[in-house]
Amino acid sequence: MAERRIRIHLEVCGLEQLQSDLKLLADAAESSLEVRDALFCFFGSSGEAAGIEFQQCSTAAGDLRIELKLSHGLAVLAAALRAGDFDGL
Repeated sequence: MAERRIRIHLEVCGLEQLQSDLKLLADAAESSLEVRDALFCFFGSSGEAAGIEFQQCSTAAGDLRIELKLSHGLAVLAAALRAGDFDGL
């Protein structure tokens, strides 16, 4: 049996943004009852906190891209916090 070697180029993106968003949510929850309530409702509904998206860019080249990001519900909450829109919570 012949041995075959392949090279895979793995690109992971979104980690810094994910960490920044999670820190924003945690800090806001410490100082705001509205944010705590919004997070409680989100997690009480069995919401998914974050996701991973895989994209195979080029099979021949062995390129694989992984994107880390918040789930839609938490991303909307983080965006509202960044915009200062506490009414949207």
